[in-house]
Amino acid sequence: MLKKDRMKTKQEGKAEKFLTDFGKKLDQFMIELKDAGNRLEVDFQKNMRSLKLRQNE
Repeated sequence: MLKKDRMKTKQEGKAEKFLTDFGKKLDQFMIELKDAGNRLEVDFQKNMRSLKLRQNE
């Protein structure tokens, strides 16, 4: 019986580690996604200004 308890605890530990690692990767992905969105927004604003300047010429 003791062996089964240890196996169950070990499996729970593996699942917990997996979820922790997954959470860290998801957090990093969200940070990178937000950064990419910010860069796109800046590029979009630059392009809009450039088009407005050309239109006024």
